[in-house]
Amino acid sequence: MARDSDEDSVSVRSFTKPEDVSDVMLRAALENQRRDPEGAEMSIIQRIASRNSKRESVIDSQSKESSRKSDQGIEAGPASGPPNGPPPKYSFFHRELAAARKSVFLQSFYLIIMFGVFILSVISIYWGAFYNRASYTHNLRLWIVNLDQPSTAMYDTLLDAINTLHSPDGTTPTVIATDQFNTVEEVYHSVLDEQVWGAFIIMPGAQSRLDSATQALSSEGYNSSDAVQFVYTTARQQTAVSSNLLPHVQQMLALFRETYTPQYVYNTTQSISASDLQNAGQSFSTLLADPVLPLLNDLLPVNEPLSVAMFQVGMIFMIILSFFSTNFFTPVHLKIMKYLFPRDLIIYRVISSMIAFFFESLFLSLVSLAFQVDFTKVYGRGGFVVFWMFNWLGFAALGGACENSATVIFSVYPPSLGIFLLTWVILNASTGFSPFDLMNRFYQIGYAFPVYNVVQAQLHVMYGTKNYTGRSAGILIAWIVVNTMLLPFCLRFAMKRMIKQQQQQQHGSK
Repeated sequence: MARDSDEDSVSVRSFTKPEDVSDVMLRAALENQRRDPEGAEMSIIQRIASRNSKRESVIDSQSKESSRKSDQGIEAGPASGPPNGPPPKYSFFHRELAAARKSVFLQSFYLIIMFGVFILSVISIYWGAFYNRASYTHNLRLWIVNLDQPSTAMYDTLLDAINTLHSPDGTTPTVIATDQFNTVEEVYHSVLDEQVWGAFIIMPGAQSRLDSATQALSSEGYNSSDAVQFVYTTARQQTAVSSNLLPHVQQMLALFRETYTPQYVYNTTQSISASDLQNAGQSFSTLLADPVLPLLNDLLPVNEPLSVAMFQVGMIFMIILSFFSTNFFTPVHLKIMKYLFPRDLIIYRVISSMIAFFFESLFLSLVSLAFQVDFTKVYGRGGFVVFWMFNWLGFAALGGACENSATVIFSVYPPSLGIFLLTWVILNASTGFSPFDLMNRFYQIGYAFPVYNVVQAQLHVMYGTKNYTGRSAGILIAWIVVNTMLLPFCLRFAMKRMIKQQQQQQHGSK
């Protein structure tokens, strides 16, 4: 009997929880039952019923509390699993996940709306830079310069051909007074100085040389390409010149040839006897076939195959690299910034960033040098150094803006950093790689953006385009100064936000 008593006691202890008062009382009742089976049976039943009633009351109270939170819009997730184990799993449409599903749907809806607004507003900026460019072709100013005095049939025919092709959205050259230029070199200088995109030139003595060759019944000593020229510079803007300017110019020159050649041949043959025409050699037939063959004279051709990589895609790489540099150096800055006074922290951040950008711009410049890009056309051997310095200024201007923006955005809503980066790329790419003459006036804000100024300065270094290096350097340095002045305010804002968030977390945990 003693052994049975001990086994019953062990059995009761193994299936009850000492900390539960009801279980302790139940165990005591079982002990009494062993001593008095008949008297204790009713007591045990009553105690079990009482314990179950209490548990049902607790469960009902928890259910009401969960329902109240759900009615008030408070997120209530599914029942949690064991404290140290994984949460329980449910099917997606299980009733335990009702509140979680509602929260997911609402947040997904808000994010889709946010991305829709971003795509329609920001990405449309890049599309707009290329939209309906043909309607802006008239902004590409051209000249007609007649250096063959007095006015000749050649000049009159060219002018008529241009006026025939004129349309409201087409390119209409401006007739230049005959006394404004005395030599061809003066016209070349005006085109190189970007006063116009190009110029039609009737060369000095063109008509008289053609008439002399015709009278001699021979083309010897006469070059049909020396009569009319169209001068331009591809290096000014390679894409615009090849896609928008030259097609219009070629149409004008083709109409000029189609009109002038039959007229000149008819007038010439009327004044020459039939016997002279029969005795004329092959050179005279060649002369009549093409008395005037207009020459396209590119004063600054783009002979560098890597031009697109350097001045378009390369600039996008610069923006992205400057952004990555900020992110990669953030853990390094955090190791020391907590030990520095605010003034020393600002000085440290500015100097360390400029040093990092100095070497990063060098590495980017060395990529072009490694692929044998010629930097010696304007500044000789120093051309590479000038090219590198503008890359450095560009890195510093772009990187400073990225650092300030990332500091603020990360403290407010970190996932939106990617949206900022894409917006920054679009604004610089839309205005940096195309001429403002072919875009809406809105895009002239690009005059103040870093990428446009880096490109303009480096085009001068590479090809000798108009010298904008002083203006570009001034704008880039202004970006660096403004970014440096804004850095303390951005850091202070971010620190206040972080302190506030920590206080809210501590208050919520309590």
